[in-house]
Amino acid sequence: MTRKIRGEISGMVSEVLIGDHLDSEICRSLERFDESLMFVSKGIPDPLRERISRIEGADRTYHLDDGELCKTIETYNNLVLMLLERNFPRSGLISYAGGGTLGDLAGFLSSTYKRGTPLHAIPTTLLAQVDSAIGGKNGLNASSVKNAIGTFHVPGMIFCDISVLNEKVLADGLSEVVKYGMIGDPSILEILESLTRENLIEDRGSLLALVEKSVSLKMKMVSEDLYDRKGIRSTLNFGHTIGHAIESATSNMVSHGRAVAGGMILESVIGEIAGIASEKYSGFIKRLLVDLGIELPRIRREDADRILSYIGNDKKVENGNIILNVPVSPGIPVGVKLEPHDFRKLLQEAILEYEK
Repeated sequence: MTRKIRGEISGMVSEVLIGDHLDSEICRSLERFDESLMFVSKGIPDPLRERISRIEGADRTYHLDDGELCKTIETYNNLVLMLLERNFPRSGLISYAGGGTLGDLAGFLSSTYKRGTPLHAIPTTLLAQVDSAIGGKNGLNASSVKNAIGTFHVPGMIFCDISVLNEKVLADGLSEVVKYGMIGDPSILEILESLTRENLIEDRGSLLALVEKSVSLKMKMVSEDLYDRKGIRSTLNFGHTIGHAIESATSNMVSHGRAVAGGMILESVIGEIAGIASEKYSGFIKRLLVDLGIELPRIRREDADRILSYIGNDKKVENGNIILNVPVSPGIPVGVKLEPHDFRKLLQEAILEYEK
């Protein structure tokens, strides 16, 4: 059964289709454009890449390496030159099939080539389906700072096809799904508690429900606050202030989902130590993440200063204060601003608790 979520985001309509085997729907969407080009991740399994190439056509499929290393100005420049050599029109459709990093690159390219072209997304990881493909944020990295250069450009169509998912790509996405349960929809946590990582991929109904609930929540927040100016979208940053710093501090050796998992636990502990959260939800989050098979990153007390140095360049710093969004109970987050000195002290204490 195909489920449809439609949102109007700052005057732009974005439609998300969620289902199992959406090939025919993807084909119909491509037929509406006279010219199109699809960027496909080399990292997805061969059978899936072949399936996607058949949908778009080999002559209109461009294969790229996925991962943070693809999000460079050099790669972007090369793609612009390729589009110009093909005389690709502004009215042509740019689409991508892959994970969040390829989505960042393709979205940035689509938003800037000839001042913007239509964009469609086929996210092939759970992380991309529930998070990065939704909301229109696109970015390139610079000087090891994640998403230092970016735009907002919303895909007109997003195809969340659970048939492209496998157990290997679940873990990173599950961290984001846990986040949605903690910041807005506790029913997500109930579904997750009834599952293990081993049976999640077989339980198609639960997987569809988790994707639909996560997408619905993010779409609602983004529709109300695309540019992150009203404090609504910022609640999506739970776990990401510290998580992004962990990624940067480890040169992306720790994946996004694992880093966010560690970030959620640490930020929750900080909230508990600071008296923001009255209950210790960090323990619940940690247990749930471990039960779902997510390998938590190793973080030591001496890592605090290195993590703090990367947070200094993060977008989630305002007037010198570090901003965290901490759940005071499942589904109810609260924003807090901390001076760097106070944050450093709290982070060191939180790491000691995290190591236990």
